[in-house]
Amino acid sequence: MRIILSVILAATLLSCNNDATKNAGDDTTGLRQIPADSSEADIVELNTEDFYIWKVNSEEKTIRKNPKLQHALLGVDTLIAGLNKIYPEIKLEMVRQGNDTLYTQIKEATYLTEQMGSAGAEGYIASAVINLSSAKGVKFVSIDFEMGSHAMPDVWSRKNFSDYKVIQ
Repeated sequence: MRIILSVILAATLLSCNNDATKNAGDDTTGLRQIPADSSEADIVELNTEDFYIWKVNSEEKTIRKNPKLQHALLGVDTLIAGLNKIYPEIKLEMVRQGNDTLYTQIKEATYLTEQMGSAGAEGYIASAVINLSSAKGVKFVSIDFEMGSHAMPDVWSRKNFSDYKVIQ
């Protein structure tokens, strides 16, 4: 079973149609990042609502645009910081961005893969992918982590969540 999943994952990664070495390490989101002189304390003081583009409800399969959206605060780093604040048990880290794919990792994924249940894991992945793929230049989000009972690493795009309805 693990071999089959590995083959599927490898096929998915190879079909991603981008040159991973091009723009590696470059921030091509087109959105301003958290200023380099910001400390972790500065990030914690900001309201969580400032850290996402879409509020995702995986039970109702809906997404709602953040009414307090501040474009000056939105970039890949800021969105990841927001996800990490909303889900403090899951620490998502950016690895790099190559062309249209954002590569991320979760070093300790036990909470995601074993404790949230399938619905919780789907909700987290939906929220991460929908928000991160909303950044300019990001079409695919690769999340690497150790596979568990309720989630496995993969490359997702907004199309994976096309059944989610935008509500006002």
